[in-house]
Amino acid sequence: MYNANTVILGIGLATLISTNGQPCIQVEDVEGVRIAGILFQAGTTKSSTLLQWGSSSNYDGDSSNPGVASDIFARVGGPNDVSVE
Repeated sequence: MYNANTVILGIGLATLISTNGQPCIQVEDVEGVRIAGILFQAGTTKSSTLLQWGSSSNYDGDSSNPGVASDIFARVGGPNDVSVE
């Protein structure tokens, strides 16, 4: 959970892997959060979401200080699915 105006910047396209079926990042109902340069990867336990933004449906946000997500990617599979013999 992050405070208002937090910046999360993945240098070199950082990879975040979901653990225990939880989202990699959870942003609550706050203004001005910036997330960029992140690759979300599904873990070995099923997760309903990799990025959760907001926790209530009645939060309108602040148009003068919006949250921003850019250069965000997600993958299912990859290194976790490779069998090593």
